[in-house]
Parts: sequence; structure tokens; C-alpha cells
Amino acid sequence: MAKYIYEHKNWTEFSWQDQAINAVFGEVRHMQGKISGQMNALGFSAKEEASLTTLTLDVVKS
Repeated sequence: MAKYIYEHKNWTEFSWQDQAINAVFGEVRHMQGKISGQMNALGFSAKEEASLTTLTLDVVKS
């Protein structure tokens, strides 16, 4: 199974199902909001949250 879009035979004809993706994105955004709320309740500042976001993205991308 191809891991990347460009590895598919007809990758230039790529399409996706908007409804399926939007449902997942909505759920992820909801969880992100819950985590942000919990962090604020614990006293995390916006600067610390931004640092955590950057660190999380670095870990996910590596």
C-alpha cells in the first residue's frame, strides 16, 4: 500500500471525501479545545501553550 499520495498510480487525480475528513478534523479540534481548557485551568500561560504546540509539532513531524 502506498504511503504517500505521489506513490499512487493516478496520484494527479487525487480526491478525498470532505465529510469524512471534516468529521475527523472536528473531533480533533474539539479535543484540542478540551486540552487547552485544562491547561488554562492548571495555570498555563499562552506563551507556554505556544511552546508546547511547537514542541508537539516537532515531535509529530520527526
